[in-house]
Amino acid sequence: MTSVTLEKGLKTIDIHAFRNTNIDKLNVPEGVTKIAAAAFMDCKNLTSVNVPSTVSSIGGTYYGGSFENCSKLTSVNIAGDKNIEAVIGDRAFKNCTMLKNVVVPGNYNSVGDSAFEGCTSLTGFEYKKSSYDFANQSVGSYALIRFVFPSIIMMICTSMY
Repeated sequence: MTSVTLEKGLKTIDIHAFRNTNIDKLNVPEGVTKIAAAAFMDCKNLTSVNVPSTVSSIGGTYYGGSFENCSKLTSVNIAGDKNIEAVIGDRAFKNCTMLKNVVVPGNYNSVGDSAFEGCTSLTGFEYKKSSYDFANQSVGSYALIRFVFPSIIMMICTSMY
């Protein structure tokens, strides 16, 4: 299976739903609110993911991260919605070794532990400042371990680590 069409009306993509399949591109439809832990884990051919603004959780737990070990994943587009408080869970994109750039919208108030650990090609990471009414934004332990920072860094917030 290299292609999958997810129908409108779907709310949750559950644990291990597409784990270790040959999917190469993923467009999550509007209306989905949760991508569970390990839902697409070990999808070695997955190259791009589009996450709609309706998603409030990109999961990760001891089961594994939603997209953990997707070694060909180069592009992740996450849409934001100021009315939805969202999180990126632990290990969500761990070991996505080809992932190059990530922009996390301001409504994502938490990036979990080890969320981007082992993303050895990651050269751009932007965590947009929240302009919404969420109390705190945080980046968990080891979220960016083995991240190579660009040669010019303007500022690293003290609460980032």
